[in-house]
Amino acid sequence: MPDNDEVFDDAREMGALSNEYHDPNTSEERQDELADAAGEIMKRYAEYREPRE
Repeated sequence: MPDNDEVFDDAREMGALSNEYHDPNTSEERQDELADAAGEIMKRYAEYREPRE
């Protein structure tokens, strides 16, 4: 499980990715890169949400 600092760093990074993604001056190619980066962060947390046996 990530520690609090990692979680806050990832939250800040997600915010920055989102801001750049939604900027009207961001190219479609760059939006794809940003979406991929956000997806990697989300994958990291998805494993912690899965039910444990």
